[in-house]
Amino acid sequence: MFSIAGLLALIVTIYLRPHSFIEAIRNAPLYEAFSGLAVVGVLLDVRLRITRLQRTPQVRWVVALVLWSILTLLIRAPRALGGALSSMITPLSVFAVIVEGVQSFTGLHLLTGTLVGSISIVCLLMIHQGLSPFGCLVVKDVSPHGSLFAVPDGRPCVRRVDCEVQPDVEYVCERVGLLGISSVAHGRVRYPGLLLDPNKLALGVGMAVPLFVALWELRRTLSRTILLALFLVVAVACVYFTRSRSGIMVLAATLGIYVWRWYGWRGLVAAVGLFAPMVIFVLASRPDAAASSTERHEILAMGMQMFASSPLVGVGFGQFVAHYYMTAHNSYLLVLSELGLPGAFLWSGVVYVTFKMVLSGVRRYRNREEGAPAATWSLALVTAMGGLMIGSLFLSMSYDVLFWLQLGLCGAFYLCTTGHDPAWRVRMEGRDFGLLALINGALIAGLTWTTRGVAISGGPR
Repeated sequence: MFSIAGLLALIVTIYLRPHSFIEAIRNAPLYEAFSGLAVVGVLLDVRLRITRLQRTPQVRWVVALVLWSILTLLIRAPRALGGALSSMITPLSVFAVIVEGVQSFTGLHLLTGTLVGSISIVCLLMIHQGLSPFGCLVVKDVSPHGSLFAVPDGRPCVRRVDCEVQPDVEYVCERVGLLGISSVAHGRVRYPGLLLDPNKLALGVGMAVPLFVALWELRRTLSRTILLALFLVVAVACVYFTRSRSGIMVLAATLGIYVWRWYGWRGLVAAVGLFAPMVIFVLASRPDAAASSTERHEILAMGMQMFASSPLVGVGFGQFVAHYYMTAHNSYLLVLSELGLPGAFLWSGVVYVTFKMVLSGVRRYRNREEGAPAATWSLALVTAMGGLMIGSLFLSMSYDVLFWLQLGLCGAFYLCTTGHDPAWRVRMEGRDFGLLALINGALIAGLTWTTRGVAISGGPR
């Protein structure tokens, strides 16, 4: 398949961001180039009848969500339409080229293998960063979301005050690892680009675990067993160095499903015992944990105020940070406050139908010998989706590349499987719409109850 080369290069670019470290390609439009290469590959595959353009059950929901997002901007913030549309292009194009470009299990193996390989390299770099000494960095820039771009100046430090030698220069004291990548919040590891937020880095690692397990289950060789064991070690270490509470939850959930499957309840209890010290150490090393929880409650309260002020169309796609100084840190709250009730229903519908696809695959193929590869992939993808939704309760993932990449993998799996089993089809039925409405009602009720009496110190803009 001609699309695979572009897709593999795109995955490496998304996760490893080589243009962040190689000066010769620093300003090269790699995302655009490799996305275009993947699109050209898809068109060639279709033209040569290697594959054909197909539609997953997600597509109608995605199209409706995009159209509603645009409508909310036309109503609430028409001047922001151009910037908002450009922010949609990358995640949606990643979703589309994965769905249409990967229509065989061989392609799915190559894509996921490249993904977990890239995550493995990131984890190794993060372990080195987490074990590196603290050093002084000069702050060069601060993004609108608070991310720092800082350059090491070569001096060791213990606290930020140790670095402050010039009054007109802003310094930070952080761990400096390979390639000049530095930590944040006094020691929490991070990686440039998609994984710059330590919480998102931990989420990405946790979601990669079931994909690596699937590759191992499909071919249980000694070399793959060793690689899987090594990956699990570096994954746990990497998540630990992020000091991310939500990341530990995601990793524990994705690992826990397989531990329970392999070893039953006794193995699960043993795994909980192993993770408990890690949780304790992380909580002990996060003196800001209580303040962070209070801050997130304030953000939730602000988001619910936005929703209450405009329950039909919200404040407009991408406009949460135009009304408050921080992002929502909760994906469902973000779509509810920005897109109103219809938008939240459509976004949750995309998630629901994706879950239904992979769960249906688990039920259909788990006891069929000829469907073993489909059963393996469906379990891995539903586990990764579960981890993604846990992380989405604490992160703004609604239009994030990591979120839509995972949806694309599920869509690709569906098309791979229906290519071998045309009789399998997943459709939304009346009871699904009723259940989706109940889920949305429960989430709104939960957010309302959680934010009762919460005072907002930052205030709206």
